[in-house]
Amino acid sequence: MSCTKISKVITLLFILFITTVSLQAQSLNGSPYSNYGLGDLNTFGFSGPASAGYTSSSLTSKRNFTFLNPASNGYMDFTIIKLGAVLKNVSQESGNLKGTYTEGDLSYIALGFPLLKSQFTKRKSIDTATKKEVLEKAPIKWGLSFGLTPFTNTAYGTNFNTDSSFGTFENIYNGEGGISRVFINNGIKIGKNFSIGHSSRFLFGSINDYRVYIFPDSLNIKGQQDHRRLALNGFQQTVGFMLNFNDSANWRNGKIKNKKKKASIYTHTLGGTFTFGSKINSNEQRLVQSMDYSNGNLILEDTLVFNEDLKTKVKLPQGFTAGYALQKENKWRVALEYKYENWSDFNPNNNNSPFSNSNFSNSNEYSIGLTLNPDASVESFKNIEVRLGLRHKESYLNFQELNGNFTNLTESGITFGLGIPLVGKYYGTEKRLHNMFDIGIEYYTRGKKESGLVKENYLNVTMGITFNDYWFKRRKIY
Repeated sequence: MSCTKISKVITLLFILFITTVSLQAQSLNGSPYSNYGLGDLNTFGFSGPASAGYTSSSLTSKRNFTFLNPASNGYMDFTIIKLGAVLKNVSQESGNLKGTYTEGDLSYIALGFPLLKSQFTKRKSIDTATKKEVLEKAPIKWGLSFGLTPFTNTAYGTNFNTDSSFGTFENIYNGEGGISRVFINNGIKIGKNFSIGHSSRFLFGSINDYRVYIFPDSLNIKGQQDHRRLALNGFQQTVGFMLNFNDSANWRNGKIKNKKKKASIYTHTLGGTFTFGSKINSNEQRLVQSMDYSNGNLILEDTLVFNEDLKTKVKLPQGFTAGYALQKENKWRVALEYKYENWSDFNPNNNNSPFSNSNFSNSNEYSIGLTLNPDASVESFKNIEVRLGLRHKESYLNFQELNGNFTNLTESGITFGLGIPLVGKYYGTEKRLHNMFDIGIEYYTRGKKESGLVKENYLNVTMGITFNDYWFKRRKIY
């Protein structure tokens, strides 16, 4: 089978995967941990870096960009289109109870392209041969990207009984919704080794919380339904930088020891981001109704509380990311990354809200990733990128165990993936485009099944596709 036919088959498989994920996205199953704060925070990454332990703050490429560090936009030479999806299989355990569910999400859609490629005068110097003054110039590049990604997800459902002086009553809790994120990233590369960037992210979405209290054994006590809806919108701002430089493995004191053998070139990249603390708009609606319980049916009666417009501000924390990558030409790349967010000052809304939890802590995430054949060639399918990663995260949620102690919700996982080059030609010419099909598997666990908590085991299958093209270039007609 030719490379072109293989590319078409892979593209068809990706479309089928997207269709399957779209159907699974209607699932109402979810994690009980999404009942707290703003829901489950997505450990987000495009499908390639996600398979390498989500290490993306120090990724530089002419054919790619990252969402996390906007400075990566300054390295782009192509127009880049990215699509991705994830399919999750989750098993849950708490005490003697077990359960599983499957759900899918469209992970991201993004577009990036170079806007400017020019030079600027760096300094004046004297040419030693001609004794004339010359101007040294350095390149400058500007790239822009934008797209849509998830920020948080809320999906939970639980039933339990509570004993009180009025008798035993049943609690039914359900929640759904989430917050999405539209981003616009700008990156400018100044000279050959340094770039800076800025990201403006608009958050929007809503969270619905349904709480029903019924007294099935009593004919005199009315039940109650409490429905709250929290609509959120606002901006986050992030700045980033990247610094990279090369060295040779065969130099000693400025001299190459073996002149017949070409020296191996190693590239070191430092990357970092800082996200500013921000306040986003919150609009809460609440409807409380009494109800009767008869023959297994719930009948709504009187309206007890109706608040249509409770406006407040939600304070989102500041945080930073630091990363380092070491790459040997197109042989391999090793990346380390650390992420921190100051959630201890998080103010979700107010103390009476179902979205509140007074026990938040700062989150820390550590990750390491290995990529073989980075920036794989599109000449054939032999140079497939192979990715492997490990990560450990201490989340922003704290929970009180049955013994009264508080424990931080942590998660640890391993990632693996392949990047398969797809053959593409530029408008019938011999110029080849660097398209890439990514497939990855991630397994991670979080929580524990003792002390009233829930242990969750996630097996995620991710797929993404990256298209390269030339836009905004005048074509020559011969």
